[in-house]
Amino acid sequence: MTDSEPGIFHRRERAAQLLSFVGLKWGTITPTDTDALIDFGGRAFVIVEVKYRDAPLPRGQELAFERAADGWERGGIPTLVLAASHQVDTGDVIVADAEVKRVYWRGKWSRPRRPRTVGQTVERFYAKYVAKRDT
Repeated sequence: MTDSEPGIFHRRERAAQLLSFVGLKWGTITPTDTDALIDFGGRAFVIVEVKYRDAPLPRGQELAFERAADGWERGGIPTLVLAASHQVDTGDVIVADAEVKRVYWRGKWSRPRRPRTVGQTVERFYAKYVAKRDT
């Protein structure tokens, strides 16, 4: 891989900085972060959240992802939300290799029937909802 390849850390020291959301609160509402948002040219979206060792999504984060997905779906844009897990104790977490634990699709959460990675799941979604539209 080259330094100019997408997905590679260009300034690793910046990745170690934590973002503080202090001062951003309205009642009980505070910001949430997203580990990955894939925009397939406005034709489909995938939201990915990766937690360490099966930690659950906080309910507020889950609601935010559900509402974003539902809104895009109402607009006719297929949107998939993936809650995934990694077991990496030190070093980089390769998101493509994280195991998908839950999927939010068309208004409901479900669990995969068999183990799949984020990369495998996004490839299947891409083939069905993006690539087939290109042909």
